[in-house]
Amino acid sequence: KVKPNQQIARPRISTSPNTQKPHQEPLYKKLLAPDNFTSSILMNKECFLFCQSLRLGSYSVVPEDNLVKISSGSISFSVPSVQDPTKMVSVSFSLSAVDNIKTFYQKSIHYSSRSSNLLFMYPSQSSCQTICSILGFSNQESFYLDSASQDRSQTGIIINLGGSVNEEVQAYLSENLNNSENIDAEEANSIVINSLPKDQDLLVRKFSPQRAGKRNFSV
Repeated sequence: KVKPNQQIARPRISTSPNTQKPHQEPLYKKLLAPDNFTSSILMNKECFLFCQSLRLGSYSVVPEDNLVKISSGSISFSVPSVQDPTKMVSVSFSLSAVDNIKTFYQKSIHYSSRSSNLLFMYPSQSSCQTICSILGFSNQESFYLDSASQDRSQTGIIINLGGSVNEEVQAYLSENLNNSENIDAEEANSIVINSLPKDQDLLVRKFSPQRAGKRNFSV
């Protein structure tokens, strides 16, 4: 029985800095690709880019279903997690947060598979930080994306569209990618070569020693 003016003992909630927060899985929302998706296409004012490979800074990968989607002023795709390549992580950011965009289109009349169509994007510093957070990039000696980095392999995003970009898609990209610049083969080749990331297995070991030797890179 509680006496008058007697305080009731309440359980103490620990505020120790060692209290661990529950682990949160990266957000993932599957993007639906068009049926029989083998080349870039426009549908319902949305652009579905067929992407052969993708570089997010120094992270080289193939997006899920080879799909990069541009819609309502944003770009979206899903890529395998570095921590667990069996899981996908969704990435989306506004095109207005991209400081610089360059495009390169090359046609080969007889060998379309040898055509090179490339999209170079250089996100703002804040966008780079957001993408790094989504993908779990925290070590600049490993996978990283930083537009201000001295390491050129970390400064931008390269989308390899192969030979799958028709004139309709090119016109859409020109109209919707603000301040985009179409560059020649010499400049495109220079960017690709100078931004080549280090050995991917080495970057995996620096990201997480437990992942070394357990991942296959297609780029």
